[in-house]
Amino acid sequence: MFEDHSAQVFQRPNLHYVNYDLLLKTKKSLEIGVWSSADRDTTQLLIKHLFGRFLTQLLFVSFDPTRSSSEEDDMRSQPMSRNLSSVFQRYPHFDETNTLMVSNHHNLVEEFQRNDIVIPEYHPRLGRTDFADDRHMFYLHKYVRFLLSLDTAVGTDVRQKMQAYSYSSFIQKLTKSVRYDSYSYSRSGEAEF
Repeated sequence: MFEDHSAQVFQRPNLHYVNYDLLLKTKKSLEIGVWSSADRDTTQLLIKHLFGRFLTQLLFVSFDPTRSSSEEDDMRSQPMSRNLSSVFQRYPHFDETNTLMVSNHHNLVEEFQRNDIVIPEYHPRLGRTDFADDRHMFYLHKYVRFLLSLDTAVGTDVRQKMQAYSYSSFIQKLTKSVRYDSYSYSRSGEAEF
């Protein structure tokens, strides 16, 4: 956690999967940009402390120019309209078929909601995930890698991939397949191999 006089920034556990593996190792396969619902100063603070030395690997950083840093709960993400057309105009090699949007909220622009991956908010009191043991960065990392692997099976349109294999279904399958031990315990407490 980073804290200064005006804000607290909580780094989500397993963010290193995004920072190192997705921003560096798979740089040839994907680009990551940040579209924040916060104002400019808050967005800069977040980016600096969440991405650290990896922030230079981001494709773009966008913020909400209509927000002011004096607004209450400025650090909490807000539902917003993300018109991806402006991103597609600036970066013509991107379009609806190859763009994912990860957020705590669905996009208010209905046209682009099929590109959304919605993960629970990460906050010690107000979040909808286990603050001490949140695994959504790990799940997101695995899910994006999985989507990248589906080009030959499903095609290159990310919306079709996400329709065939949703994020929530992927997590359910992933958590069912994870075993912490090589054995499980019976009701009597005896180890069963």
